[in-house]
Amino acid sequence: MPMSQKLPLIRVPALIGGEVVSFHLSQVKNQWTVVCCPARLGLVESMFLDRYHAAFLQHNGTLFGLNRRCAPFHLEGILQPRNLKIAMLADPLGRISRALKISDSPGPPCCQSLIINPHGAVTYHLAHDLDGRGMSALLEIFSSQHLPAFAECESDAYLMNGQSEKRHSSSIDMTELSVGRI
Repeated sequence: MPMSQKLPLIRVPALIGGEVVSFHLSQVKNQWTVVCCPARLGLVESMFLDRYHAAFLQHNGTLFGLNRRCAPFHLEGILQPRNLKIAMLADPLGRISRALKISDSPGPPCCQSLIINPHGAVTYHLAHDLDGRGMSALLEIFSSQHLPAFAECESDAYLMNGQSEKRHSSSIDMTELSVGRI
C-alpha cells in the first residue's frame, strides 16, 4: 500500500536534554526516522521510549516521541529528567498529526508509530502496544525497511547486553542539534 504522507518541514516545540526548545523538522531529512505517538506520554512512557532510542541509533535511525495532547510549556513538568536522550516533540496544534494522518488512539497502552524515509515520506504506519513486544516488532520492521540483513537478528539482545550506546555517523546526536529557545 503506497503511503502519501510527508513529514511537514515546520518548527515545533520539543523537549531535548531537559529544556524546551524550538525544533525544525527539516533537521531529520536525509535519514531514517521513527515517530512514536503514545496515547499518553508521561514520565514512564518517555523513559521507556528513551530506552529504545539507543537501539534505533544503533541501526542508523532516530526515534522521537510525539505528544499530541500537551501544550509546550507542560513538557518540562511532565518530563523532568535531564538525562533523557530522546527528543519529545509537542504537537498542540495538531499540524504533525494531520500531515501524517495520526488518528486518535483508543487509549493506553496503544501507540501509533511511523517509519519515515530520508525523503520525508512515511513508509510504514503501525499501531501497537507500548511495551517490549510492540517496540521489538517496530524495531524489526524498521530494520527490514532499510537494512534487510538485520531481519534475522534478535532485536532485544543489544539492549540486554549493554551495547546500546554504539552510534553511527548518519544518526542525529541530540546534543548537536541547532535549536532555538522558546
